[in-house]
Amino acid sequence: MSDITEVDCLNAKIADLKKTVEWLQGRIGITMGATVRAEIADPTAPQQVQERVATLASVPQLAAPSEARYHFRKKPVVIEAFQFAQRNNGPIPYPDWFDDALTRNDIITHGTGKWSDPTEPCYCEIKTLEGVMRAEPGDWIIRGLKGELYPCKADIFVMSYESAATPVPLPVEPQLIYPPTMTPLLAHVMGFPNFHTGPIAHVFQKAGFDIPTKCEAEQAFVLDRMIRAVLTHGEGWAAAFEDDLRAQYAIIEERKVAATPSEQPKDEPK
Repeated sequence: MSDITEVDCLNAKIADLKKTVEWLQGRIGITMGATVRAEIADPTAPQQVQERVATLASVPQLAAPSEARYHFRKKPVVIEAFQFAQRNNGPIPYPDWFDDALTRNDIITHGTGKWSDPTEPCYCEIKTLEGVMRAEPGDWIIRGLKGELYPCKADIFVMSYESAATPVPLPVEPQLIYPPTMTPLLAHVMGFPNFHTGPIAHVFQKAGFDIPTKCEAEQAFVLDRMIRAVLTHGEGWAAAFEDDLRAQYAIIEERKVAATPSEQPKDEPK
């Protein structure tokens, strides 16, 4: 019978793990790419670590950490809100969701009634995710995306929100700079004859682009798109344009599927 126990096996595994950790700690500063590939040849590395590093070497290297990684931009969302007003300004018009919250006792108002004591302070208490908060006259009551309610001071509200009726400007595409002299790439794409650009234009037409069915219009559309690809991607314009075409083919296939009536199951013979 073997004298090796389960405890001995566990101790052996722990020892191997310690060696692996020590080896990794000694190489904590290595970078991805060629340096990692050189480290793989290190005969002192445990086999499992060599295999793991070989896998990691194929992963694209991330940008160096910087302060920018701590900066985030809040996504544009539409919320509902109304401004809690003084009692002496007349009846306070509440939105339906505020009235519903009053019914559930999620909001309790003070000094807002018609027969309230004028000397009594006017405010409301709101049950929020962080506890009960108080809203004073002039504060905004906000209903979030998930129906959560919370107050917001008027100055903070003005800095953070604007009316949803205000048109949101479309994102501005980076300005394409046309070179002062003709380049070989531009000369190449601008020399495409109409019998080459026509079939390409037909793909975009089927994908939904409004291109007049005239030879010169189709050629102008394709050349313009190719020139934009050259100015944006340089030597990689052809691959980018090919991806553009693939995307249009995918749209065409989706339209075909949507236009095909679904087959109804046939009644089984009785």
